[in-house]
Amino acid sequence: RMSLYPYWWRTGELLDHVLGEPVSGYLRTLAAPERLAAVPAHLRPALLQAQLDESFPPTFLLHGELDTVVPLVESKTTYDCLRDLGVTVALEVVPNGPHGLMTCVNPVQFAPGADEAQEKGMGFLARVL
Repeated sequence: RMSLYPYWWRTGELLDHVLGEPVSGYLRTLAAPERLAAVPAHLRPALLQAQLDESFPPTFLLHGELDTVVPLVESKTTYDCLRDLGVTVALEVVPNGPHGLMTCVNPVQFAPGADEAQEKGMGFLARVL
């Protein structure tokens, strides 16, 4: 099972398995700005992008600059969208940070600046709660 996620990620089929319907092939034929609107309405509740509106809760986004799993542009786009909607939002980018902010998993070592970024996130939560 552990091999399925990276396989589906590489083949571009992950969304099909998350949503339970084969939509990825069609969505890849569309320009990025057209894709969300092309997702069938009954599948949209499973997609974060479809949930962004003025009622979205305050959000702290923490992202590694060198993340190769989730591109940094995804967090930047979400940040911009929430900001434009008037939602309280902050984005902290850890310079040279990889996905998960871990530079080593055994033993666990975090990227320089990860601890400070997480402290900023905790401060954000303390302010908005």
